[in-house]
Amino acid sequence: MLQSLVIDDEHVSRNMAMSMLRKVGTNVHYAENGLEGIEMCKKQMPDIVIVDWMMPLMNGIEFIQELQMLPDHEQVKVVMCSSKFNEEDIAKSIAQGADEYLKKPLHINDLYRIIEHLNDGRYGDVI
Repeated sequence: MLQSLVIDDEHVSRNMAMSMLRKVGTNVHYAENGLEGIEMCKKQMPDIVIVDWMMPLMNGIEFIQELQMLPDHEQVKVVMCSSKFNEEDIAKSIAQGADEYLKKPLHINDLYRIIEHLNDGRYGDVI
């Protein structure tokens, strides 16, 4: 089963993402900030990470930078999500290592599309 990790300091946003990922059929874990997320990745590397850009302690960009220093980080697909949605922010996120970028609030169809895309269509039958 696909392992996902949602990293977001906002309770409502985190729970929405987790609920959507469960509907897609993933096993969902969560962290409230990037530091917690890195510690979880050290214990068990997920397949997909949905990470908020703006968080205390360690933001989404810093999380991606730390993640890239861990063994097996290449297997993880990272989706940055934020209410920030301009070309500069999207480009910065992708340049730092995010595979995709989603605007908050998240929509389940976007998650379906991304999971299918990031996994070469292997989860297309869930849609």
